[in-house]
Amino acid sequence: MLLQYTLASTALIAALLPSAAKVTTPTNLRHAARPPAKAVATIFVSDKDASTIYLFRAGNAPKLLGTITSGISRPLGITVDASGTLYVPNSGNHSVTEYPAGSTSPSVTITAGLSLPQFATVDLAGNLWVSDDASSSGGNGYVLEYPPGATTPSQTLTNGILAPEGLATDAKGNLYVANRVAISGVPDVAIFPPGATTPSATFGAGVLSQPLGIALDKRGNIYVADFITSSGGSQIDVFSAKGSHKLLRSIQSNPFYLAAGGVAIDRNDRLYVGSGGLSSEYVLQFAHLGKSSPMVFYQSSDTLFGVAADPSAQP
Repeated sequence: MLLQYTLASTALIAALLPSAAKVTTPTNLRHAARPPAKAVATIFVSDKDASTIYLFRAGNAPKLLGTITSGISRPLGITVDASGTLYVPNSGNHSVTEYPAGSTSPSVTITAGLSLPQFATVDLAGNLWVSDDASSSGGNGYVLEYPPGATTPSQTLTNGILAPEGLATDAKGNLYVANRVAISGVPDVAIFPPGATTPSATFGAGVLSQPLGIALDKRGNIYVADFITSSGGSQIDVFSAKGSHKLLRSIQSNPFYLAAGGVAIDRNDRLYVGSGGLSSEYVLQFAHLGKSSPMVFYQSSDTLFGVAADPSAQP
């Protein structure tokens, strides 16, 4: 996806904003405590240009299992919750659509509070969090919380947020928000403890240039996709789970990996990256969290972006 955005940071958002469309909202089927279904471990990939979600069997040689197109409109940073439900932020119609495990049609469509939804995550309590850039209304971005079963947000986080992108939550309920543009003017990741409306801390300032996707491994270490670094490349920056979240290492770009967007980690510690390449878009698979050379398991001329691992493939 992301090669076309390397010329300017603002092009990332501008390219994602078509005209708005209203969508009806059926009964919500989200369940916070439903156990994961015993199903094939799946990696999901969003294709913005084709308005399609691709499903791949996770493993050493990922295999295309099928697609989802119903209700999809220029999808971005997708996620999957503990019940196997897929959540798709749609930049094309300003909505988030929900797909229960095994379904290819949305059970729920959320539009309330949304202007330009970017990324989504679901915490252990079943709350859905959605980052919104709000560029269609000319305002600062924000992050919305939707409690289990709700299609109207219960709160809107604005403090310490300007242009939010990737979201992640940890086992303690902390919310991590990647600020592509931070209030301070320096991109960072803000941490919101449970119930907080102001970040308790930030990290990554001075390291990150344009942070997008976020994923946490089973140890709580934080993987942040840096779309375009100060040197013009791209990388995944890995921060410690503890203390001040110091930078542990950076997984550098290579000829196949030039513009990192969405990231995901499966239960076998494979790292997946949505990435722009020299002449097309890629989804890369790194064995063992980036400690080996990446394998391209899907390539397209379309704009690839979000990557998510289903519950049976989660850390």
